[in-house]
Amino acid sequence: MSTVLDVADKTFRDYLSPGDETPVVVTFAAAVTADATSWTYSSAMLSPDELDFLAPGTVVEADDGEQVLLTNVDTDASTLTVSRGYNGTVATAHATGGLIVVAPVFGRRTVIEAVKDEVASLYPSLHSQVSVTVTTDFEYIEVPAEAITPVSLFVAGDTGRLYPTLYDFQSNFVPSSTGKAIVLRSGQSDDGRTAYFTYRGKFTRPTYDQDELSEYGVERHWERIISTGAALAVTAGRDASYLTADYVTEALERESNPPDTAGNVRNRLIQLRNLWLDQARSEQVAAEPHPVVQLPVGAW
Repeated sequence: MSTVLDVADKTFRDYLSPGDETPVVVTFAAAVTADATSWTYSSAMLSPDELDFLAPGTVVEADDGEQVLLTNVDTDASTLTVSRGYNGTVATAHATGGLIVVAPVFGRRTVIEAVKDEVASLYPSLHSQVSVTVTTDFEYIEVPAEAITPVSLFVAGDTGRLYPTLYDFQSNFVPSSTGKAIVLRSGQSDDGRTAYFTYRGKFTRPTYDQDELSEYGVERHWERIISTGAALAVTAGRDASYLTADYVTEALERESNPPDTAGNVRNRLIQLRNLWLDQARSEQVAAEPHPVVQLPVGAW
């Protein structure tokens, strides 16, 4: 399954990197600490014209998203003097061989955070289906705040066999720290048993760049929805020429939905995202049964 970074890379590759505007890139010739203000770079593959982009006042970006402002450039020593953590990014250590992008059109950190935002915004168009392990209690069972619609509750009996049980789902339950709880109906369960609660709910925003999207209930084929949404978010108010037109057009044609020739590439991207979102919504509705009323547990 893809990570947040994987989807951010896909967003750059498919939408934000027109072939005729490849950014100038150098690499770290030596590792640097989080507070180092002198970076040594390797530029063996650059032409003299490309090296001219390395000039004081230019913003460059490391491959983890930290941006720095160049305050001095020594091309003879291949050394950059930098002001760390520019544009609200966080200064971090960087390894030898890491990439340094010169004057990026779209900040990598901006795209990464846009991907995280897009995961959370999949709801309410789509929902996650999650199963969590809980412990039965005579009073109430606290469940995650993201739970919106309960699907099932199965309790483990003495032999390990799972039994469905009757319960009431409380969506505004003050005693629970999450505000959500299950209250077992009278006589349905002993106290302290292992149970498995399945619910449909909201998507939470990923915390770390290396988080796998599957951990947040995201299906693999939904990643393209997230990627297009992130591209739309970071290009809002920008010149649509920064978007890669060919990929968007070809993707629409593959869906047997030729793009409006009069529309610009950004409108086509909106059309593509809406198309994929509608497909995912229809597939999810068709694949998932509606919650049913559970039968009594009976004997353990």
